[in-house]
Amino acid sequence: MNRCCHAVAGVCRLLVRLLGRVGKLRWLSAVHALILLVATYLVWNLPYDFTGEGVSFLQYWHLAKSHVTEDDAVPEELYLVNTCYDHTMVPVRDALDIECGTIDITDREKLLTLMRALKQENDYRYIVCDISLNKQYVTPADSALFSLMQTMDRCMVADLDNVELPLQLKALGVRSEYGISISNNNFLKYQYMQDGTPSMALQMATEMDGVSFTQKGLFYFLDGKLCNNAHIVDFRTCIRNEYNSNLVKNILQLGTDVLPQIDAGCRGMFKDKIVMIGDFFENDIHSTIAGELSGCVITYNAYLALKAHENEVPFLLMAFLCIAYFYLTLLILRGNDDAYKSSAKWLKWAVQISVPVLFIAFGAYMQTLLFLIYYQFFRWAVALGRKFITR
Repeated sequence: MNRCCHAVAGVCRLLVRLLGRVGKLRWLSAVHALILLVATYLVWNLPYDFTGEGVSFLQYWHLAKSHVTEDDAVPEELYLVNTCYDHTMVPVRDALDIECGTIDITDREKLLTLMRALKQENDYRYIVCDISLNKQYVTPADSALFSLMQTMDRCMVADLDNVELPLQLKALGVRSEYGISISNNNFLKYQYMQDGTPSMALQMATEMDGVSFTQKGLFYFLDGKLCNNAHIVDFRTCIRNEYNSNLVKNILQLGTDVLPQIDAGCRGMFKDKIVMIGDFFENDIHSTIAGELSGCVITYNAYLALKAHENEVPFLLMAFLCIAYFYLTLLILRGNDDAYKSSAKWLKWAVQISVPVLFIAFGAYMQTLLFLIYYQFFRWAVALGRKFITR
């Protein structure tokens, strides 16, 4: 233990001696500030939030920026199809291929009818099929459904971690996972690039709007500008009710609303629409800062945020943090010399207080705690080095 203490003291002593001059201290402070800036960016891009970040000023700040109508009106470009009430029973087999019971899944015969209509008209803008199409469960419609979807343009299928897609749909599979809190299952951050593969929202923005989203090492770029990969979504639309205030359907039921129109020969239903097929009421529901929302609605809002470049990192914010980190580091390294004493006290306190307040204002309590602990440790290490030098 004593050897470790002496080793730490020796390193601190050497560091302070080598960088004892003000000019060199400024260089060290600049390097230290850049390291902290990168660390801050990495924390921002964690796929989950820390305890308390979802229930703070952050929640009201993002809700204030949202444009949610009282009747949850559906945007004109959307055509929402609910499948949670259109299920069928299929047999389940164990590891030895022995039938061991049944399970209810989305009725793939009805889904096949919908896909045939979409394929025939081919005037839709995009198809988001956010339902489980696990090849483990077999139905008579599978071969026709999967072969048809394989030939469809502007179409994607949810690729979940615990679901193995059929071989025909592998090329259409896109990640459909949501960032959660480290302490519970509340959704806060949407991760556009997940384990190196694009998410559903990113795929939509890329294919429909030509968005360029790239990763270079630890950093992410949106159309060439630095951005966050894990983004706190502002909900422009929170579609959670089947009917709006005028008793017009927001969300159509596959079996009772959509298929009868197809059978009646209605045309133009899907023209220029983003057709989102999923579970809007039962199983695919997530707690968000805007209340309970379905996975399809979260994906659509994440797509709108990416399309509007809302996840770009503000240059002024990064510049402010860099200056604040630099000045705090310089104050600590200078210690009690004349330059330190003559510095403006109001600037010293403004910098030391503004960074934690900035983090707290946006609900980043854990980031604030880590920031304060680190700077206290840094102050202690420098003081320890001076103590041994003056002996």
